[in-house]
Amino acid sequence: MSKVDLLLRCFLKLVDHFLWLCSICRSKIEIRLRRDG
Repeated sequence: MSKVDLLLRCFLKLVDHFLWLCSICRSKIEIRLRRDG
């Protein structure tokens, strides 16, 4: 496996983790908005 492949794989893992965190934050915000609204 080349270095580029490794970098791409790490980058995709980071992006995946970031999107996962975003979805969790979004659901928390939606729950809070529903409670207040």
